Amino acid sequence: MAQRLVRALPLAEGESCQLECLMARARSVQWLSPEAVHRLYQLPRYPLHADDQPWLSEVLYQAALATPSATPYTGPKASWIVNALRELIEPSANEYPVVIDLPRRLRVSLEIARRAFSLAWPEAWAEHNLLVKYLVFIDAQPMRSATHQTTFGAVYLEANAAEDPLNLFLDLVHETGHHALALRDQFAGFLKNPDALSEHPLRPGARPLRGVLHAAFVLWRMAEALRRYDQVAPRGGPLDGHPWQTQHAELAEQLLAVLQRLDADAQWTDSGLALRRSLTENCQKIRSQVAS
Repeated sequence: MAQRLVRALPLAEGESCQLECLMARARSVQWLSPEAVHRLYQLPRYPLHADDQPWLSEVLYQAALATPSATPYTGPKASWIVNALRELIEPSANEYPVVIDLPRRLRVSLEIARRAFSLAWPEAWAEHNLLVKYLVFIDAQPMRSATHQTTFGAVYLEANAAEDPLNLFLDLVHETGHHALALRDQFAGFLKNPDALSEHPLRPGARPLRGVLHAAFVLWRMAEALRRYDQVAPRGGPLDGHPWQTQHAELAEQLLAVLQRLDADAQWTDSGLALRRSLTENCQKIRSQVAS
């Protein structure tokens, strides 16, 4: 992706050395910011210009130094955030402010949710910190949490809902799951008919099967996180006092409903069949633990 950005930069023939330097830097990049990912998606409508070179040089420089860390976003409400929210919520996304100065209740909730996440599932917690750069808290009641492919590395969270540690814990697991599956799908490809429409069992109206598969995957991630939490901290853990057992039972039944919908409509690749078997086995394990 970094190399595609460099190739899209129009430089004169006499500036070939600068282009070579930029390309060498691009080849060393392992991670791009949500802003840079968003700019790549904009190229068909808004090509790069020669005067974008300083910006791109700085992006590549920072990409060679920085790593994702899943920290609260504290910058301005940049265009990449506005554009993603327009896709996720509605065209009037400018009306929803980014919460920069987190209130104390939200800071405490974030600390509890992170502690529960790292305790319950260390591998998924490491993945969260590998894939997610920013937690963007938004004062946007229509939304609870979301990600958008054009700003990969950013998780959008509704600030009021996030003041509940159980909600925030599940949302972090949920949105990390979307990041993980989106990345895997770019290489493996799980569905032969990802764009075919299917009735979503948990939402009104038809959705592309790609979205139904994402729903199954993140429901499994959330249910599995609670199953593991129950094993390591059934009592005395950071989520004491929150109804996580009830949530666990609800997630298990929702996962079963979505898997049944996929069975009816999905055409799987070999990788998809392996994922489907894994999801089925894990769903049975989770429902068995809930029942006991």
